[in-house]
Amino acid sequence: MEYIAPKVVDGEIEIEIEEKDIESELLYWDSTLILYALGGNISMNMLKHFMERMWSFVQLPEMVYHEEGYFVLKFRSHSDKDEVLMKGPYTLRNMPLLIRDWTPGFSLKEDMLRTFPIWVKLPHLPLHLWGVRSLNKIGSALGNLLVTDECTASKAQVSYTRILVEVDVSQEMKEVITIKDTEGKKLQQMVEYEWKPLFCDQCQKFGHKCTPKIVRKWQPKPPEQVTKPVQEPENPPAKNVVTTPMHENPPAQKNKLYI
Repeated sequence: MEYIAPKVVDGEIEIEIEEKDIESELLYWDSTLILYALGGNISMNMLKHFMERMWSFVQLPEMVYHEEGYFVLKFRSHSDKDEVLMKGPYTLRNMPLLIRDWTPGFSLKEDMLRTFPIWVKLPHLPLHLWGVRSLNKIGSALGNLLVTDECTASKAQVSYTRILVEVDVSQEMKEVITIKDTEGKKLQQMVEYEWKPLFCDQCQKFGHKCTPKIVRKWQPKPPEQVTKPVQEPENPPAKNVVTTPMHENPPAQKNKLYI
């Protein structure tokens, strides 16, 4: 170790980091993945058993736990790291395992809980658009293209292309993209996501959607209308009744004499 005098700018000590200062560390962490278990905590022993069972096709990485709740996995080579990414997605005890490349400015909140590697299918993509440059342009319209799957790379099947893209789930996930070919024709390409994470626009957090709040406004209670009962008169007037006079003994009819 050696002493390197810091700079003083406007009375404040300022430490300036140059490219050559971080070259060795960038190279050391270059084949590293970040792993985060969504929805719960997992122990290092639990993760180790998972890797032994699910990642037996590569040399197991060195594993370090960060107190923010994620694991740093340093692989022996880029090929091992990329192969693990290609075999995903993974779950452990019904918890999705979020895995992404380590970057120098990595932030759990900004990078891990907003952007996720998601497998995307492009059904019936024309075969002349399967080249690396074309897929890079298509994937960049959705996010940050990471890799293609083995069948897409080797063209073992031609029904759809499958690419792994880092998608910002806080933004709208495109269902259709427009591709303009060399002849100027425009193709409306469908996009299918193998997994669509929930993101709450209200609280800006991943994993749920808040139900809209019902705002209740206070309104004064309308006054009750009092209806007075109709009182019947004490001696109600007699009803008009038409009667026919009746005689107890009707008069006898006189006998008429005809001559």
